[in-house]
Amino acid sequence: PKLLSVRRGDTEYCLSAIPLGGYVKMAGENPDDQPQGATDEFLSKSKWQRFQILMAGPAMNMVLAVLLLAAFGLVMVSSASIAIAEGSGAGPFYHPIRHVMFLGGGLLLALAFMRLPLLKLQDNSRMLLLLAILLLLAVLVPGFGRRINGATRWLNFGLFGFQVVEAVKLLV
Repeated sequence: PKLLSVRRGDTEYCLSAIPLGGYVKMAGENPDDQPQGATDEFLSKSKWQRFQILMAGPAMNMVLAVLLLAAFGLVMVSSASIAIAEGSGAGPFYHPIRHVMFLGGGLLLALAFMRLPLLKLQDNSRMLLLLAILLLLAVLVPGFGRRINGATRWLNFGLFGFQVVEAVKLLV
């Protein structure tokens, strides 16, 4: 069902309840329509431009899903940790603020890795494997490796702990 629909020129913008998100119906998108020869018609675009147009909708639906999951996670972290943080004297919003900071840091790292050419990673694959092995051994160094629930799998960086195996999955 349509929640909101706006038509500007020959283009219809629609926000639907199911599936989450919306779609844009361009003029000339339907092959049964008679082409008018206008430059803004879907079929007058190159194949690459049509591909981009078709993929923009699913991509935005994925972005919406990620944003909703991040918001839901923030609500869950907030509701589960306010009493604990207040009891430890850290303030009621200590954990939600850290959660937002780490979400932002993860986003920045994702953007940085998106810009990194794959050939550069392939050229340095042996060095990355050596780095992965060194990180796995670093958890065994007293004071640097952190024991949680009986397992020493974390590195202690002061402000945050880092589970080495997660980085090794990416490096190998």
